[in-house]
Amino acid sequence: VPADNVRLSGFRVEGPSLGQQTVDQFGIHVFRCVDVEISNMEVFGWGGAAVRVEDGGGDGPGQESPSNRPGDRIGRPTQVRIFNNYIHHNQHESTEENDGDWNPFTQHAAGYGVDVHHGAWAEIRENLFDHNRHAIAASGHAGGYDAIRNLVLKGGGYHGRAFNKWTHILDIHGTGCIAYSCGRAAVQTWFTDNAVQYRNDNAIKIRGMPHIAANIAGNVFPHEGLEDDWGDDAIHLQTGQHVHIGSGNVIEFDSYGRYGVCDFDGD
Repeated sequence: VPADNVRLSGFRVEGPSLGQQTVDQFGIHVFRCVDVEISNMEVFGWGGAAVRVEDGGGDGPGQESPSNRPGDRIGRPTQVRIFNNYIHHNQHESTEENDGDWNPFTQHAAGYGVDVHHGAWAEIRENLFDHNRHAIAASGHAGGYDAIRNLVLKGGGYHGRAFNKWTHILDIHGTGCIAYSCGRAAVQTWFTDNAVQYRNDNAIKIRGMPHIAANIAGNVFPHEGLEDDWGDDAIHLQTGQHVHIGSGNVIEFDSYGRYGVCDFDGD
């Protein structure tokens, strides 16, 4: 029976280690629940994800429905709200130590801050991310997520392969091909007013075609280019179809240490 109407706030969820992890473990796992708030938390040290949100329509966590259809309970981002959290050091790279028999094409890697998994939606706003392999990731079979006003520091993105040492930091998987690099990329996703300081690879990578849309507007990036100029780009797209790059995106600005101060009493 789903456990709806849950609030988690104001404590730490600590995983096995701040270093690279070798197993898919999760700090908080939301499975087919609505009206959930996760706020003012510190979640760190998990090889799978700090927070996984899932509504796969299957028989249990990690089980997909035969048709890979969206979940039947979580229907919009505001039903799972993740805000004002410090999410860091959730890392699981793709190296020989993880699985023993190394294969550069099948080696699994995880390590996500927030993982919006099969069928699920989430609102992810005003969080601080650092040293996650992906700060935010989504399955191609997910509904999508609304990423608003998050700050992503310089750490993380370590992938570990000789030919792909670093990886992007904000992610939407595709549903097919090698490394989930084609097919559908969730239903609908928003990237709005986020500040990204990470620069070792792309800030945003959409690895398929969104079913409805992916919307990217008002974000701040340190990269030299915005999208598809064959250089140091903030955004990498598998296809431009159903992707809307809106106004207000800023490039070549490293926001590290450039934070505003609010003077409450006006003195």
